[in-house]
Amino acid sequence: MRRWVLLLGLLLCAIGPETTHRPAARATPAVAQPIAPARISRTYERHRLALAGASFREMLRRGPRYLERLSLDVERAEHHRAFLTRLGLSFEARATLRRLGFVVVPSPSRSRPSILGPGSGAGPADVYYRVFAADLPVFVSADSVLHAWHRSFDAIFATAEEALMMDSLHELLARAMAALDSRVASQRDALLYLAVARRLLVPVWQPPAALAREVGLLLTALEARLPVPVPWLGGVEIVDASQLKPRGHYTRSEELSRYFAAMMWLGRMELTLYDSRRRAVPAREEAAARALAGALVRGRALATLARIDRFYREIVGEANAIGPERLLGLCRAAGLSATCEGAAEAIAPIYAALDEPAYSGRFHLADRRTIALRLLPQRFAYDAWVLSRTTTPALAPPTGDGDDRSTGSPLDVAYALGSERALEHLVAAEQGLPHREELPRALASARRTLAEVPPTRLSDSVYNRWLEAQMSLARTELDERLPEEMRTAAWHDRKLEALLASWTELRHDTVLAVEQSQGGVGCQYPKGYVEPIPELYRRLARAAGRLERLVGKGARSLAAARRPLAEPKIFGPAPASLDELGSIPAFLAGFQETMERLARIAEGELAGRPMSREELAFLNRTVDRHAEGYAGIRFYDGWYPALFWKPGWGEPVTDFLAPRNHKGPPFRDWEAGISKPITADVHTDADRRTVLQVGVGHPSLLIVAIEDRAGGLALYGGPVSSFHMFERPVGGRLDDAEWRALLDGPSPPLPPFFARGYRSGRAAASR
Repeated sequence: MRRWVLLLGLLLCAIGPETTHRPAARATPAVAQPIAPARISRTYERHRLALAGASFREMLRRGPRYLERLSLDVERAEHHRAFLTRLGLSFEARATLRRLGFVVVPSPSRSRPSILGPGSGAGPADVYYRVFAADLPVFVSADSVLHAWHRSFDAIFATAEEALMMDSLHELLARAMAALDSRVASQRDALLYLAVARRLLVPVWQPPAALAREVGLLLTALEARLPVPVPWLGGVEIVDASQLKPRGHYTRSEELSRYFAAMMWLGRMELTLYDSRRRAVPAREEAAARALAGALVRGRALATLARIDRFYREIVGEANAIGPERLLGLCRAAGLSATCEGAAEAIAPIYAALDEPAYSGRFHLADRRTIALRLLPQRFAYDAWVLSRTTTPALAPPTGDGDDRSTGSPLDVAYALGSERALEHLVAAEQGLPHREELPRALASARRTLAEVPPTRLSDSVYNRWLEAQMSLARTELDERLPEEMRTAAWHDRKLEALLASWTELRHDTVLAVEQSQGGVGCQYPKGYVEPIPELYRRLARAAGRLERLVGKGARSLAAARRPLAEPKIFGPAPASLDELGSIPAFLAGFQETMERLARIAEGELAGRPMSREELAFLNRTVDRHAEGYAGIRFYDGWYPALFWKPGWGEPVTDFLAPRNHKGPPFRDWEAGISKPITADVHTDADRRTVLQVGVGHPSLLIVAIEDRAGGLALYGGPVSSFHMFERPVGGRLDDAEWRALLDGPSPPLPPFFARGYRSGRAAASR
């Protein structure tokens, strides 16, 4: 059954497109005002100049002082024997638990079969269930909450693109192409640019006869899925065709895969307006760019373009290149016509006054300083920008000796977000290597830039709200109100792994939009404990609130948002039914309520307040509302599984096994009980032809000893994320299915080096 759902795009339809024809601005500064990412470049350079001489030694000297030795006697903790025996901990895991006060062990790869059907990959809810079924106290981890957000966001985002954005892309291409005349040279070039995208989107579509051969040659070159030189508008362009391989949620259907390829072409392939290095306007590409902008005006396609642009801007952030609307503004400032017709000499000085991109995903170094048009530009992402600053050529000029830092590390991003442990691990890995002299200053400057201009101040997008939630997790906290083991270096290593897992999920979900940097019966929980990071839960609540406000407005006028196409559509999804859209605002409202409740519980823990009866009852129903008894049947009807959205969320359950008056998806459909490892490629090394790949594996089980203010000590258990990082050939970017095959194969990848001290390799026994 196809699943159509509404997200932010409906709001974009509801409030209408942004005004296309603004009053003409004659003064160059009015249109040369830099896009938001340029502000980041200026802030970074200011900090970089102020940090001349920065060194790793100085940065480490100012680092935190972790608690080095625990006073806890873990073996006297309540539930100690039960955790050891009922969960089958190995001797290695027991020793780690005694030494660190916590241990992370693999969870079984399969849940137990039941009357509901065969076992499936064990998701975080199954890990909670293992603790629940053993009659042991639960630990509500930040990892599991962030993971639930990722799974719901990814599902909503994917179905929104299927339901609305594919329609809009079909309409945009049809309208723009109908307004172009292949007999005019510049319009013919613009038509070629669009024809490649349309053929990627609709394989059965046939381009105009005059373009058929060129389109065929380009598509043949792109099929290599490698960085390849292609003939382009009288020259040769290096195109990283490996980026067109569908990844992330775009492998869920053939339609999404085609949409991904078409959007990636339109988001990365450029029509150069001004070459900053040569200080020249490439006549043919610049003319094609203005012809494309003019076709959007003549074809009445600007409203459709604005709808797509605003969708991705509100979800991810600002464009990292010039789009058609901005080019039209530049044309007006230069005195050109409303369709950008006129002499290129009039607009050249305006191009020259523009800021270069904050970073570029172009494969070839010589192309990264150009001012260029993209029909649907990929988006600026703070974390991708960090990797661009800490790698060649921004870090140091290329030397060609093979020792350049052309591939960054996820630890670069983690440190910029606030993790001190990331810096310590980076120093261990990078100190003494050649061409790293500027790395300390680059890292420190990037971190100060994020602190001065937080992500949501740059762009109030859902992506940036998620990134700020991760900053709450990254921050080093040594508050004496925290349990002892949470003030150790090992615990902050565990938080670092959780941070990088959530960052991987963020990049996985937005892989298309983000510009990649180059370079038993009667069971109950006796107790419960929420990982005490109240700011993280509140920031996630604000992210959900932003989606809720946007979706609510859009849903009220969906019917008015759809317009018939100018020509019959050859291929594309059917309109979403209004009946299928109503659950998203309710889901997001419930998500906010749960995050606020977790934040209040976490604040109470830090203040040393005992939990109220209501809070204890809430934790008692983390995965299952059947608090009065458990007979081995997994219902997935607690508050944690309700954090996972899917179509049908909120429908009444009619199963005879369901609790009386229960509302929610049928328990057989709960996403929370299924493990879904994911991967993302986050940085391309153009020199070594490799990509930096990161992945999230199956959830693991954390067991942690926590002492309360009265001196009571108990063990708690809950799911935590697993993170992996490795390099792949540039033509071997992994999708999720390939990553899962590698992860579940005979030689699975090892955990990151910094996580091996608290992870025990032997899986706990399955129940």
